[in-house]
Amino acid sequence: MSIDENSRMIREELDKLLCAENTAETLLKNRERVAEIVPEIRRCFDFEQHSKYHKYNVYEHIAHAVESAPEESVLLRRAMLFHDIGKPEMFTMDENGVGHFKGHAAVSAEMAEKIMARLGYDKDDISLTKVLISHHSDKIENECQIKRLISEIGKERFAMLIKLKKADNSAKRDFVLTENDELDDALKIAERLDREGNIK
Repeated sequence: MSIDENSRMIREELDKLLCAENTAETLLKNRERVAEIVPEIRRCFDFEQHSKYHKYNVYEHIAHAVESAPEESVLLRRAMLFHDIGKPEMFTMDENGVGHFKGHAAVSAEMAEKIMARLGYDKDDISLTKVLISHHSDKIENECQIKRLISEIGKERFAMLIKLKKADNSAKRDFVLTENDELDDALKIAERLDREGNIK
C-alpha cells in the first residue's frame, strides 16, 4: 500500500469517527485509536479545566463539542476535534485555583494546521480550519466587533464561526448556552449589514 493510500484510509477513518452516531460516546470509547491517529490529543485525556464554564475535562469537552457541530459538515466537526488541542500546553492556574488557557486558540490553530497537513488533508480545508479555530474564542458582542471580524475573515467564514462557537458552548455548562442566542443575533446583524452594503 502506498503512503498516499494509507493516509487516505486514515483520514477516512478519522472522519468516520467524527460523524458516527452518538459521536461523543464513540470518541470517548475510541480515544486510544484517535490518539494513534493524532498523538497530540493524548495530553487532553483526563485534563481537568478547573473552570466554572466547563463541566468536562478537555477531551470530554472536545468529544461533546464535535457531536454538537452540524452533522452534515465534517469540516466543522474536524475543527471541533482540534479547537482546544493546545489547551494543556497553555494551562495556568491562578491563586484561586481557577484554570486559564490564554492563547490556546492560536496554539490550537497552529497544531491543527500541522496535524492536518501530516494526514494529507486538502490545503483549502486546512486553511479554513485554521482560521476558524484561531477565532473560536473571539468576543462577538457588538456591531463594531462583527464588522471587524467579517472584514478579516469574510462573510461565509463568519457564519461558519458562529456555528463553531455555538457547538463549543453546547459542550460547556448550561448557563453558557445563553450566549448562543447572542450569537444568533450577531448573525442577524451581519446579514443586515450585508444587505445595507456595510460590509465587504
